[in-house]
Amino acid sequence: DYLEALVASGRCPAEGHDELGLLLIEAAAEADGDFIGKALRSRLCSFLLESSLYDANRFLQELPPTGWSHEKALILSRLGMHEAVLRIYVHELRDVEAAEQYCDRIYTETEIES
Repeated sequence: DYLEALVASGRCPAEGHDELGLLLIEAAAEADGDFIGKALRSRLCSFLLESSLYDANRFLQELPPTGWSHEKALILSRLGMHEAVLRIYVHELRDVEAAEQYCDRIYTETEIES
């Protein structure tokens, strides 16, 4: 919880973001399927959306090989691999609404940066 608060404060170096994300992946994978595992995966997804300081390539390697498509999409998004993200949402998860929301989010982020 301390590391999570430190990351949220914006005063944590990139290494702390990596450590927190990897701890969340490990803990969620160990508890996968139960209530705690779902809660940890939800925290992980929030972290993946909010942080831009984690090592996305390393996180991709650390994710369990199956059943983590949404988390994989969030990490691929951080890498700018938008087509791969849309393939996951549309073909793997069959969630067109999530694909549309993703497009809207990326469009909005692009507009803000312009």
